[in-house]
Amino acid sequence: MRIRLQVSVALAFAVLTVIVLAVTVTWFFLGNRALAIRTAQTEMAEAQAQSDKALTAEVAPVIRVVARVARFAGDFPEEMGQRRAFDLISAEFAEVPSVFGVFIADDATGQFAHVARVLPGMATFGVNKV
Repeated sequence: MRIRLQVSVALAFAVLTVIVLAVTVTWFFLGNRALAIRTAQTEMAEAQAQSDKALTAEVAPVIRVVARVARFAGDFPEEMGQRRAFDLISAEFAEVPSVFGVFIADDATGQFAHVARVLPGMATFGVNKV
């Protein structure tokens, strides 16, 4: 059985076209896959850096205020249960708008107090009152 020249040329062209197309698609797929992975890693690293920076910017003032209050409590332990100490702590936390309250505890006696920010316009404060 003989295959005619026209059929064999068409068949050879079709096979070569399919092979070249498969190689081209595979080449582009692998290249785009690597590019997508690199882009995703870069974007995730940038998002993590921005998140870390934002979180640090939010937490750093709180850490500074807590350190100042702890230093005050260490230097003047007898003042911690007095109104003056609560006023000082309220004033310290007034500069940090994300803090709505702070608990202060005496590890020797087990007593604690809660200094809370009362927002403007709040008529009542307490459990189930806000």
